[in-house]
Amino acid sequence: MQQYDRNNLPTTDTLRTKSRSQTVITTALLLFAITGLLSGFTFNAMNRPPKSTPPTTNITKQSPVATKTKTPTSSPTTQPIVDVAATSLGCPTANVDQPTQKPDGTTLYTASLQAVTKGSKGANKCQGEVLKAPEITCKLWLTKNPDETNKALTKDSYALLKNLDNLEQPIPNEEQGALVFSSNAQSLQPCHNDGTASWQYQVSTSVQPGTYYLVYVVDWKGKRFNWSYKQVTIA
Repeated sequence: MQQYDRNNLPTTDTLRTKSRSQTVITTALLLFAITGLLSGFTFNAMNRPPKSTPPTTNITKQSPVATKTKTPTSSPTTQPIVDVAATSLGCPTANVDQPTQKPDGTTLYTASLQAVTKGSKGANKCQGEVLKAPEITCKLWLTKNPDETNKALTKDSYALLKNLDNLEQPIPNEEQGALVFSSNAQSLQPCHNDGTASWQYQVSTSVQPGTYYLVYVVDWKGKRFNWSYKQVTIA
């Protein structure tokens, strides 16, 4: 049987001393652990990368710049130059507003023409295309006998038409004074640059009833010329 020496048993004071030592050691370990933990937190906080700040975009507001729009200007239309000598003159297109006319000296009538090139159209097969050219002279008069008028115009190789001064005189077989022209129209006048001409007139009371013919002449410088007839009834 094992014997215990009472004198060798730990005393109360000894036990208290050991217990106190253990407490101190435990406390020291806890403090050491806490200190290490706090040091880790501090280290992480010090070495944490700084929070990036998004770059600031500066937006500059620009005022709209007013632009001046240039208004296009139209160029004047230039009349094309027509070589009348090359195209020649056909029988002009003749018109009259009323084929039956009164010799009362008051009723107003209108006759007109359009110059054309020489061709194979029209009743006389001598009309071509519309001719727009300057320096064409036009004349209108009344006759009762177109055959005799043709003879007068073609006599001596068209001598009458080759001199514009001749057109200012009464034409052979013309019913002189039969057409009373308005103040803005004359028997002989320059055509417009588009090849047209018009006349306003009254039929004189001296004209006897019957069948007559309006004679329309176009003449370019006495070098190219032609004519047409339009039948009218005076009643």
